[in-house]
Amino acid sequence: MIHSGSTRLKNCVKLLLLVSASSLVVMCLILGPQHSSTVLPWFFDNTPPRNASSLSDLINVTTSYTDEMTTQIQMEPVEKTMAERRQSIQRICGNTPLSAFMAEAKLVKTIQRMYISRRYNVAYCPIFKAGSSSWLEVFANMAGVLTERNRKLIARGKLQLNNLARKAYPKNKSISEEKNVVMSATRFIIVRHPFERLLSAYRDKLENRARREYYYNRYGRHIVQLYRTHKDSTQRPEPTFHEFLSYVSEKQRFDEHWRPYHLECSPCVLDYQVIIKMESMDSEEKYLVNKLGLESFVTYSASSRRHKNTNPSGRTGSESAMKYYAQVPRELMQKLYKLYSLDFTLFGYSPTEYYEMSKDSREKLGKNL
Repeated sequence: MIHSGSTRLKNCVKLLLLVSASSLVVMCLILGPQHSSTVLPWFFDNTPPRNASSLSDLINVTTSYTDEMTTQIQMEPVEKTMAERRQSIQRICGNTPLSAFMAEAKLVKTIQRMYISRRYNVAYCPIFKAGSSSWLEVFANMAGVLTERNRKLIARGKLQLNNLARKAYPKNKSISEEKNVVMSATRFIIVRHPFERLLSAYRDKLENRARREYYYNRYGRHIVQLYRTHKDSTQRPEPTFHEFLSYVSEKQRFDEHWRPYHLECSPCVLDYQVIIKMESMDSEEKYLVNKLGLESFVTYSASSRRHKNTNPSGRTGSESAMKYYAQVPRELMQKLYKLYSLDFTLFGYSPTEYYEMSKDSREKLGKNL
């Protein structure tokens, strides 16, 4: 219904602008070229219609103008949201100031992680399991290295997308020069609910050993040894979701796929103008792409992944989350919340919806039925 309403609004705006513009065009044709210049300049922003010699040419120019105006109108609420998120982070970070030494160290470390396009004046701090694959694909496309051959190698697992993109954006030897480029660029990050990210990391890296031997050998085997109290030959060799979360909460050994956002991208040190949430990816990413003029680099595969990860209901909790967090006691979830509390606070997320999915809450609900 929301989508239908926004479409009707867009069409109404376009129709209104097109009718107004077409009226001006007809007036110009009636008055003749000697008077056109007094009628059109304010509407076309003092730019002559591109060699428009007929009514159809002028209407084409007008339609293009109305499309641009409609996009601007649609993006205004998103721009307001971005400003509010930015201000909120600045306010929260202002309550816990860092020393100049610590701030500089964090800034340098973050800049070294970023993908920086000087040509398009954009800097991206990737957060794995939060839309990073889609945007690494966009950056590889921007650099011209996402060839058909490389696409096939990536699909077969013979080439890592992040390695391809990283080679396309080598680091400047001078950190001061790199810092200057970043500070003058549009800086952005993409986040998602921390509990959703933990689930995504588990399902992608640890739930199935097949094609994930590296993660099984580095983390999975160790997690099972530590947290599986009742050994059973019929059990899967991979850790359960409960076992994985116990490991994260107690050992606090962070892989890049579940390391807290504030450690990965230092939002209290580096001011990001654009902060996208995966829960509202459609409109917010469209805003960024339009702002940077990157429409031609957004490929179908990247776009389809983004739609797959977007929750159309506006809720953060997914159906998968309900299934997996039903295995997890509320006490463990509260420990995880404390561990990721700064991420929750900085980006405006709440654990409440997930607490209600917990094993305890489900059991209590069952008793009351």
